[in-house]
Amino acid sequence: LNAVAGKVRDAFGDVTASVFNDGASGSPYRLSVNSGISGRAGELLFDAGSTGLAMSTLVAAQDAVVLVGGQGATNPIVVSSSTNTISGAIPGVDLELTGVSDETVTVSTSRDIEQIVSDVSRFVDEYNAVMDRIEELTAFNPDTEERGLLQGDSTIALVEARLTRAVIGRFEGTTDAARTLGSVGIEFGNGARLSFDEETFREKYNEDREAVTQLFTAEGTGVGAVLDSVLEELTEESSGLLSRRDDVIGDQVDDLNDRIASLDDQLDRRRAQLERQFANLESVLAGLQDQQTALAQLASLAG
Repeated sequence: LNAVAGKVRDAFGDVTASVFNDGASGSPYRLSVNSGISGRAGELLFDAGSTGLAMSTLVAAQDAVVLVGGQGATNPIVVSSSTNTISGAIPGVDLELTGVSDETVTVSTSRDIEQIVSDVSRFVDEYNAVMDRIEELTAFNPDTEERGLLQGDSTIALVEARLTRAVIGRFEGTTDAARTLGSVGIEFGNGARLSFDEETFREKYNEDREAVTQLFTAEGTGVGAVLDSVLEELTEESSGLLSRRDDVIGDQVDDLNDRIASLDDQLDRRRAQLERQFANLESVLAGLQDQQTALAQLASLAG
């Protein structure tokens, strides 16, 4: 059975096979074969051939099915899924099925204003964190004359300008009731930072929920779409502003490394030349010392 289980596993990637002992006194070992694909699509057909194996179905492959409609509906809509999650039956809602029932189940939905406020607050915090980082990298301390790593860099100035324009403008395609971030309590202030007035946002959201939603989610023109477009222009791998700047810096680093290698080569040649000159001077000095010794000996003989 172990050999059969191994062959089944090797032959079919989406099928698991194992052998277990059910504790029976006669023939305790059983072969278990399971599909890794959920729903009807995972149904297995097992032909034992001449092996003598007798197979039986313990759990039939089937899809999860839900009837959607009002209570007492005569023609409810049948919705099925290969998993226990139903998506699309209710716009924006995923239904997690936990059991079987022939009774009516009522599903109620409502918008979570607290989560929305939390998400907007996080957006403001993360935007300000980016601006804080830009300020840190471009700062100059006149007392210590210490400069930030990107102080004077034109690219970082462009990044800041594009992000600023993205949040302070009017967003087309939205309603007049909420066409700017300021209209929903997100103000642009000193130091290119955003501030979030939660109370104003809640009031505006309760007053015109659709307008606020459109401001952030309108396709192509909402806050999310505009910022996504700006970030794509800045970070796109091959043509983004930051990518191009990174390529320029990479080329400069390569040029400097080539220059360093060239200077190292020049220094090596100069050192070799000086060592040869030193060796020649040592040789000449040794010859002069020999001559001085010979002359001293002659002088002593003459005396």
